[in-house]
Amino acid sequence: MHFARQTRTPSKKMKIMIHQLRIYEIFETNKQAFHARFRDHAARIMKTYGFQIAAMWEARSGEKTQFIYLLEWSQPSWPMPNGPRSSA
Repeated sequence: MHFARQTRTPSKKMKIMIHQLRIYEIFETNKQAFHARFRDHAARIMKTYGFQIAAMWEARSGEKTQFIYLLEWSQPSWPMPNGPRSSA
């Protein structure tokens, strides 16, 4: 699921921000390992490619636990089907 919003930067230029909601089912037996891997690897890789984690939380429904997070990135000046890329 993607959402876009426009904001004004201090220089008064319009900036389009893209938001993507991601939901994963996680299991109690490996929940700690999942969070450690997300924190130590996935979040670092996302930051490298220009993604920012706007929010993250867990939700529980019955026997299921979901890990939910909202990614945010600036609209690039060229089409990119899978999100932003760093020029570095």
